Amino acid sequence: MEYEVCAKIDHMALLDDYNDWEIFLRLAARKGLDTSRLDSVYAFKKSSSYANENESFGKAKIQWTENLSKVECALATTQVFLICDRDEATLDMDPQSGVKVRGQQYREQINAIHWPQGANVSVHLLAWQRREIKNYLASHTALNHHGKLAEINNAELAQVHHLVANNPGDNDGIRRLAVKDTINPLINGPDGLCVQKRQDYIDLIPPEEISEDIENMYNFIVGKLN
Repeated sequence: MEYEVCAKIDHMALLDDYNDWEIFLRLAARKGLDTSRLDSVYAFKKSSSYANENESFGKAKIQWTENLSKVECALATTQVFLICDRDEATLDMDPQSGVKVRGQQYREQINAIHWPQGANVSVHLLAWQRREIKNYLASHTALNHHGKLAEINNAELAQVHHLVANNPGDNDGIRRLAVKDTINPLINGPDGLCVQKRQDYIDLIPPEEISEDIENMYNFIVGKLN
């Protein structure tokens, strides 16, 4: 039943958590991008299943998409965006888009999906440049407001990688850093993510402190919807 419902959706994004899509949309809006252009994209939670280098990156998302191709009903889907946390993976990223994962093994896996006759479905394996979406909430201004800036800048970061005002922190130190322990208390309530706390936090982030990766992901997806 899950796949039959999904087959009726034109455009979908698979992420490790549904809240990842919401954070992305709100950061994109804060950066001044028109997020209404993404209204036709439906987000679904699906783990990437990547735990170590012995696993194929994005394997679970690709397998889910292959199962979608086998559904026995009319298929409306035309675009599938597999948006993965990078975690510890070493990836060959397309420098033009900044978000598309390159590699023969991924092309072969996606090309091996046999869609029903007459279907025109494009599947895109994408990843964040940083280890996960919450790394994009690492803002000098927002963290300084909450008295938490030192928890990031003193977390084994070289000084050249420290967060500074009016800078997005697009460097290897911030990309690789595990930030959950600092970020989660600022956006979570007693029962998990708090929508209002999340928005209040993002409202503190100056647009110039939001990574170009957010705009790159937005541009890639919107470009495929045109």
